[in-house]
Amino acid sequence: MKITVKRVEQIQINRNHELWDYCDKICFAAKNLYNYANYIVRQEFINNHKWIRYRNLNKMPKEHEMYKNLPAQTAQQTLRLLDRNWKSFFRAMKEWSKDKSKFNGKPKLPKYKKKNGRSTVGLHPVRLNIA
Repeated sequence: MKITVKRVEQIQINRNHELWDYCDKICFAAKNLYNYANYIVRQEFINNHKWIRYRNLNKMPKEHEMYKNLPAQTAQQTLRLLDRNWKSFFRAMKEWSKDKSKFNGKPKLPKYKKKNGRSTVGLHPVRLNIA
């Protein structure tokens, strides 16, 4: 049996850190991309009852300004996060249809991030020169 280990490091910085403005800008841009892509997925689901998966979604906004405002890996991870949220929604709907007593109400579509909010992002440390 093969075991795969993923290691993650979380770095927290305060407002006085030299990279604060850059990280804030990237987190804001990631939120904009998330909301833009969520709008596309929601409209397709509401109007045509189809779910746009990550592979197709990743091809759609590449020429869009919101995608270009982010490093490629960060944009891809943002779209993957959205895809996971939709996958969770559909799993919850399936479970809800089997046993409604497990839920307080019918599962709702993934929400948009707040207009002035931020989204978490994965940044490559080498690109930030903080290795």
